[in-house]
Amino acid sequence: MRNFLKLFIVTTTVLVLCLTLPVGLFANESCKEEQDAMEAAKEAELFAKLIRGKGYTAAYEYSQGIENELTAFCSQNGYLDEESGKGVWLNPHKSDSEAKHLYYPFAQEFDTLKKWDDEVLNYFTSDFLGLIPHSVSEYGFIYLREYQGKTYVGSEDSTEPFYSIDWENVELTSRTAESALLTVGVKNGYGDDEGTKTLHLMKTDDGWRVDGGTFWELDFADYEYTPPETGDSTAAYALIFTLAALPLAGFGVHEWKKRRRAI
Repeated sequence: MRNFLKLFIVTTTVLVLCLTLPVGLFANESCKEEQDAMEAAKEAELFAKLIRGKGYTAAYEYSQGIENELTAFCSQNGYLDEESGKGVWLNPHKSDSEAKHLYYPFAQEFDTLKKWDDEVLNYFTSDFLGLIPHSVSEYGFIYLREYQGKTYVGSEDSTEPFYSIDWENVELTSRTAESALLTVGVKNGYGDDEGTKTLHLMKTDDGWRVDGGTFWELDFADYEYTPPETGDSTAAYALIFTLAALPLAGFGVHEWKKRRRAI
């Protein structure tokens, strides 16, 4: 009987450890994946703002040593340099025009639109928003352009991104190993709440990338979101925990029956 109790205690301890360790490991892994997805979504929003008109303000503020979220993002990724505050006056339209707007240059490293074509894939699965190379407003204003060995960003105030994500109000609605859906609070240009929208991400070989969401419909009139099928990984984790427990549970019952027959 004493030996049976010892065996029961050992078996129970092993079972608890085997159940606890996977839970902790999977919980940590899941938490990291969710944080990575959130960070990828936030960077995608900043990148879209940078190309779609806010880069104009960011370049000027960067040259003046003004620190904010967008200039910090630009500094971290090398999008701006000491020359970025030196603007040039360019024709902002595709057609011939005498109109001139001030454009600020990006860092020398980003000297062609092709490089921005490649850069967008660090944040999005594809350029489904049409950021590069056109970046043209409904009025024909060209935000991003290549000129004399550099790329420049201009600003048309009336069509700069008007909506932004409230990152204090974000919820992971669902996630699988390959995709994640975020429900995000939205604020307009005056800081007023505008309800919630979604962001959808896909897990690629290079990490999480944004591939859609209803949020983009607010500032990109030509974009319409088609929701993909999504799921929740919680059920899968629960199944793994159950399967891990079954062999030990069976072993405990088998040993208990053997001891009982022996007694």
